[in-house]
Amino acid sequence: MRRVIAVLGSTTFLVVAPGTVALVAPWWITHWRFETPLAFWLPFRIAGALLIAAGLPVLIDSFARFALEGLGTPAPVLPPQRLVVSGLYRYVRNPMYVAVFSIVLGQGLLFGNLRLLGYGAVLWASFHLFVLAYEEPTLRAKFGTDYDRFRANVPRWIPRVLRGMALLIPNPAIQTPRSAARAHQKQKDKAVEHGEFTSVRDWPESMRRVLLEISHCHLAAQDERYRASVEAEQD
Repeated sequence: MRRVIAVLGSTTFLVVAPGTVALVAPWWITHWRFETPLAFWLPFRIAGALLIAAGLPVLIDSFARFALEGLGTPAPVLPPQRLVVSGLYRYVRNPMYVAVFSIVLGQGLLFGNLRLLGYGAVLWASFHLFVLAYEEPTLRAKFGTDYDRFRANVPRWIPRVLRGMALLIPNPAIQTPRSAARAHQKQKDKAVEHGEFTSVRDWPESMRRVLLEISHCHLAAQDERYRASVEAEQD
């Protein structure tokens, strides 16, 4: 039930907030009419179209992760119950704001409207102030050390796309439960290889099976010797 409410709330907030900021306001400024503020504006139009095309799926994916993984919405009235660190949140802490700004900037370039570009600059400054003054302190208070670790390893605005081909290779600094389990198993295997284990529980599963088989064989041999001794005494 919590997930259903989160999906409905996130969908509503997506339509109301980014829909107003990234679609209604730009339309009100430009009426989506093409202008040519400078000669040779075509390359800027192409760049704008690419920014819009890149921003839309990022925005939808980020909202979906808030609902399905965070079990909440971006709205302060229904915040997420879990810290979302998967998907594009591995590479930048605020992909929603980046996506909205990308869509607005893209429209400003596509339609060649300088007023819309100025609106985009004001919008970016507003996002930055809101994140610094409200969002980051709130998340730190709610998620504690998990958010501190997330904040220390993932940049606020500019994605680390060049470090280890970050868009293709998962960021090891932020681990999902599955990747954390794999890392833990790898550490245990390495410890066994160097003879650093202190308990049978630290052994790999294959070695524990071998130990169990040896134990069974040893017990069977002891049982056979006991029966042989009993039969000898009876004779």
